[in-house]
Amino acid sequence: MNRLEKIKQTIGKMSIDDIFIRNRGLMQTDDKVLESAYEKSDLVYICVSTTARAISQIPLQVGTVNRDGDWEEITNERDPYVTLLKKPNYLQDRSSFIEAIVSYLLLDGNAWVVPFPPDDPSPLSWWVVPRAFMQPMRNKDSGQLDAWGYHPSPGNTFRLEINQVAHTFFWNPFDPLMGFAPLQAGKIAITTDYKAAKFNQLFFDQGATVGGVLSTENTLTATQYTRLKEEIDGKYSGYEKAHRMMLLDGGLKFIPTAPTHKDILFPEVRGLDKERILQIFGMKKAILSIDQDSNRSISWQQEKSWWTATNLPIMKMITSALNFTFFDGTGMEVRFDTSAIEALQGGFAEKVTTAKELVEIGFTPNEVNNRLELGFDDEPWRDYVWKKIGERPVGPDAPAIEEYDPADDELIPVTPEDQPLLPAPEEVEEDSVIYIPKESFNTRGEHYWKVMVRRARPIEKKFRSKTKRMFFEWRKLCLDWLYGQQQKEAEPFRLNKPLTDINKMGLTPFKRLKKEADIMYEQTLMEGLESIMLEIGEALDIDLLALEDAQIFLKLKSQELKGLVDTQAKRLRKSLSQGMEKGEDLEKLADRIRYQFETAAKRALTIARTEVYSALNYGRWETVKQTDYAKVQWFTSMDEKVRATHMRMHGQIKKVGEKWIVGGSKLRFPGDPQGGDAGQVINCRCIEVVVLDE
Repeated sequence: MNRLEKIKQTIGKMSIDDIFIRNRGLMQTDDKVLESAYEKSDLVYICVSTTARAISQIPLQVGTVNRDGDWEEITNERDPYVTLLKKPNYLQDRSSFIEAIVSYLLLDGNAWVVPFPPDDPSPLSWWVVPRAFMQPMRNKDSGQLDAWGYHPSPGNTFRLEINQVAHTFFWNPFDPLMGFAPLQAGKIAITTDYKAAKFNQLFFDQGATVGGVLSTENTLTATQYTRLKEEIDGKYSGYEKAHRMMLLDGGLKFIPTAPTHKDILFPEVRGLDKERILQIFGMKKAILSIDQDSNRSISWQQEKSWWTATNLPIMKMITSALNFTFFDGTGMEVRFDTSAIEALQGGFAEKVTTAKELVEIGFTPNEVNNRLELGFDDEPWRDYVWKKIGERPVGPDAPAIEEYDPADDELIPVTPEDQPLLPAPEEVEEDSVIYIPKESFNTRGEHYWKVMVRRARPIEKKFRSKTKRMFFEWRKLCLDWLYGQQQKEAEPFRLNKPLTDINKMGLTPFKRLKKEADIMYEQTLMEGLESIMLEIGEALDIDLLALEDAQIFLKLKSQELKGLVDTQAKRLRKSLSQGMEKGEDLEKLADRIRYQFETAAKRALTIARTEVYSALNYGRWETVKQTDYAKVQWFTSMDEKVRATHMRMHGQIKKVGEKWIVGGSKLRFPGDPQGGDAGQVINCRCIEVVVLDE
């Protein structure tokens, strides 16, 4: 019986509710302020909740890491970890999951993430566990950590191995296993602030006047005493009755016995405590709008400091714990998308000034972009230093200047007579065997990858433009169709035409796109042919478009393109159906249409890149098959966007006609649409380079 089966046997009939939900809150007493500081102290609540909510809004993403340490997000919605991060458990989404981790960390100094089932490499859920339900199981001899004891309810304790639990904690000099809670450091400030707040409450509840005694040298009768007490309780108790005039008889005198707010420097005491609490939680006054005197520049600096000194370290602690425990050895990592943090982008103007200075002293634009994290995509033309005279790139392998206007959608043909951007690799003769050194081959592969990018870019841009136009034309037809069904205002809105009309409306824009796409596919195949001729340095008498296999490929591409319409129509019908079930009016349904098409239009670049590179690689693959060359080598773009499975293919060689085994898919060529999983094809920019040493 393995460990998972033992755990399941121990759990028995207990459900997830029994294990992770029951008694999650602590039974706290009012006299222990620190145990319920989140409830007792308004400032503790504000500091913790503000930080937790801010961090929870930053996307937590999972991606693959290649051998150079470059990270690429996994966008496949079917990936189990993408699904898990989107909804870690059935009670929490990604935001509330992160908010729970940060809140427990700031309050308790510890937060644990426990998978369920614990031993499953692809767990069904992740649960956040507070300190109250987790204790270290220490070795009796050494005192070191053996395991974690998880007790969700009295009498139920489960042993969890160290590698089954992700532990995030603040370093504790008194205990290396359990984190130090910030509340302990702020014990005096928090309890003092609570008592001051309680004093303030009692001050109002007891009359909003200074406490004191009534004295007289005479003797009060029972009737006088009773009447006086009833008068005080009925007319003067409570903050709403404060400062009323009272007439004293019988020789009574009022003698104050309690200090006033001014006497005990009440505002100053509370102010010092609040500042200390802010410092303990790494909070800035400007974030809470406490410092009214700070100007916009100071506020921005404080917000930036709050993110860099408080939030980013917490985010790093969380991802480090998750990666160290759950992703060690998998080639994957989770990361927060810090580009979504507006405060860290505030210095963009300063970065641009610095970038300009770095470029002027000789750094390439791509180097500067990556070093300063400007957020732009790397471009091949930015791999060179540019001089102001004529703005031409400098270097032995610098590309020739293309006569291409980026604003023009028309394809600029590139002829096979174009000269290579790099000199041909030198051939070395040794023992009558001609071969090309590996380092030269890599340089050559990089060069021809850049050639392919140059050839693909104009077609890719045109394809993207035409695809976006199709979506926007289709959107207009759908909106006209919807508004044409508007009834009288007194009537509830309903559709008087079937949702299947959405498919029909998409056919007209699609036919226009298909007609243009068929031409672009043919042009792209010819670019593949010409790039191979440029690569091997000889002209080939091949009528590529007349080949039967090429004709089949073109027909299949047109059929695949039709899937854009089917997929978009399906999503739109589903969205409108949901809106109708909720009883949404005309404008809300129109917003659903706009949202669906705007989302689709944003995918136009991905669609264009996938289609163009797939066709270009097919043209190269089909061309090489018509030659006598026997081998090809896989070459990637070698940048941070390359997925791990493709990076592992870099440099591998196979015989012409054999298939590449990439991430479980069998591909005839990079980007092969018939090769298997879409995750190995979408956005692929790899190529096959002809091996010339034979």
